[in-house]
Amino acid sequence: MDYGLPMSHSTKVFVHGVPETSAVWSPLVDELSTRGVTNIVLLSPPGFGTPSPAGWGASMYDYRDWLLNELDNIDGPINLVAHDWGTGYLFDFGPIFCPVKHRLKHLSHMISG
Repeated sequence: MDYGLPMSHSTKVFVHGVPETSAVWSPLVDELSTRGVTNIVLLSPPGFGTPSPAGWGASMYDYRDWLLNELDNIDGPINLVAHDWGTGYLFDFGPIFCPVKHRLKHLSHMISG
């Protein structure tokens, strides 16, 4: 998964857990910004800081598919950081079979508990 590119050339994507919103990443994003890290995307799963689409089932598969769609809409290499339930979405789609696997430069996950 390493493109040999500096981290600055990738999109840093953060997906949080439940019941958080993307605001949980604010202190980290502020620190990264002071270090010159840019191209950061904060994702909030439907129902957690963003509205749920009509007909949203809120199953693990719905969240998995939501995350895959969000990642698929990002161009270029991706550094993905997932926390708590965000990690569950990450592991549910199995990075080995993920359609965006070829663009995932790094995967980081943190589990609370």
